[in-house]
Amino acid sequence: MTTSDNQTPRNRKRTQQILTAILWLMTVALGALAISALIRGIDAQVLAYIFKRMQTQEMGPMTASTLSRAVNLATILIAGLLWIGGVVFAGIGYHSKRVGQPRSYRVFAWTIGVELILIVVGSLLQSV
Repeated sequence: MTTSDNQTPRNRKRTQQILTAILWLMTVALGALAISALIRGIDAQVLAYIFKRMQTQEMGPMTASTLSRAVNLATILIAGLLWIGGVVFAGIGYHSKRVGQPRSYRVFAWTIGVELILIVVGSLLQSV
């Protein structure tokens, strides 16, 4: 017999609740990193575009500054709202009702996968 066979249903439920909480906290932290990487990547692309337009004198410094602020604000608002609504609030509601169920772990896996993809995309945008 293994130690997991000796666990009472109450202890097993508690262990699953702790695991779910840890996974949820990981997705929240990873989501914040993904948003940060995406913002830095988009900012790098906007700055490259602005620099190119300023070199050809198609855009002045004031227009460039306004464009940069607008893109940064839009990125922060959209990504932040999706992250707060999707990962933080919807995630805690979904996972707290489905503690220990395979569906819950599948959603965690998809969430972590998407967040890792966003981090990679943000990093690629910075390096291009």
